[in-house]
Amino acid sequence: MELIRVWRNAQMRVLRQSRPLSPEDQKRYFRDVVMPTFEQPQPPMLLFTYLLDDHPIGYGGLVHIDWENRRAEISFLLETARSREDADGEYARLFSCFLALMKRIAFDELGLNRLYTETFDIRPLHVQVLEQNGFRPEGAHAPARAGGRPVRRFVDPRLSERGAGLCLTGLSRGNAYLSAAERE
Repeated sequence: MELIRVWRNAQMRVLRQSRPLSPEDQKRYFRDVVMPTFEQPQPPMLLFTYLLDDHPIGYGGLVHIDWENRRAEISFLLETARSREDADGEYARLFSCFLALMKRIAFDELGLNRLYTETFDIRPLHVQVLEQNGFRPEGAHAPARAGGRPVRRFVDPRLSERGAGLCLTGLSRGNAYLSAAERE
């Protein structure tokens, strides 16, 4: 739990988190929100620790699961040292592997029909990896605030001002496993 808190606090810029979490905040969230889901037949979230050589390097999963409408949001965060979205390829590789696992769990194991996620437009590689894995920008929200700052939300991340928007992306079961060329 402490690793997750440290990662979240270090990466607030790319999260929908308005203030740093204290150790007590993290323990309370786990105790009051996460732990009760362990015994539920249709939990609102399924969280996973992302391991590399038995060492935690990230976490995420399916959250805001809507069992009636068969959809869920993907949540993903890597340890801060691996979260740099630069050209070395590690972030893209690890995120792509995580997305493949979430698609398999969501569509093949749970029978969901739709996955979606939200991301700030200051993350061009993150958006690119989502698109390479079948996600497409869609929808828009009314103006909002994130992390105490105004945020303009938009449909296509390429149309926003740098660092100002939030991109909504979605993927349906029918095209989840098609390559980018097959989807076009």
